[in-house]
Amino acid sequence: MDDRPPPRAYILAGGKSSRFGSDKARAVIDGKPNLRFLADRLSKFNLPTTVVSQSISDYSDLGLRTIPDFERDAGPLAGTMTALHDAKSLGAEWSLILTCDLLWHNDTWIERMLAAIQSPHPSSQPPILAWLFQSDSFSPFPGLYHTDAWLDAQRCWEQGVRSMRGWLQPKPQSFMLDSESVRALIDAQPNRSVLGLDYIPLPAKDIPGSFNTSAELRDQRSRTNDPA
Repeated sequence: MDDRPPPRAYILAGGKSSRFGSDKARAVIDGKPNLRFLADRLSKFNLPTTVVSQSISDYSDLGLRTIPDFERDAGPLAGTMTALHDAKSLGAEWSLILTCDLLWHNDTWIERMLAAIQSPHPSSQPPILAWLFQSDSFSPFPGLYHTDAWLDAQRCWEQGVRSMRGWLQPKPQSFMLDSESVRALIDAQPNRSVLGLDYIPLPAKDIPGSFNTSAELRDQRSRTNDPA
């Protein structure tokens, strides 16, 4: 029996949606604001869902637990750090983090991610602290992050890193974050990640897509046979 605490899910919704022209979190998908649509899809996997936004009142009308970014208008790395810190404080070991502009058309991606953490890693190997999808380009969302990754993200932030790419790439091999050798490595190379990343293979057609404009939303829904 697996006694580990269940993963928690976080949807990042603190952006300005300037290219979309209106709040992407409220773009209507299947008759619902996309934020509510995503949360409902996550609920079928028993993932408690929290929104990370600029204010706890931003989406109170949608009935979703919301926490504020620790630094407003600072991008997705700040939102990710906020999510990891919250999940850690709630006792969760893993956090599924996604953005509010995700166009969800297939359950495969979340099934693959949750399956990746079912089997514990051998004690002789350092743990994987972040699972991402294998794709042709760097894509940190959706990602399944171990809450211990918060320590590394915080140290990189303190050294001036402000992007997910700057935090996660380039990436050396895995290390235990609580070991003295890792702390020394972080101090010596503050702009490098010490996360152990692993990738989940997924057919290109199943890689989750996101949208930045209304045209991209229409195009993606058309390609996934999900008419507006």
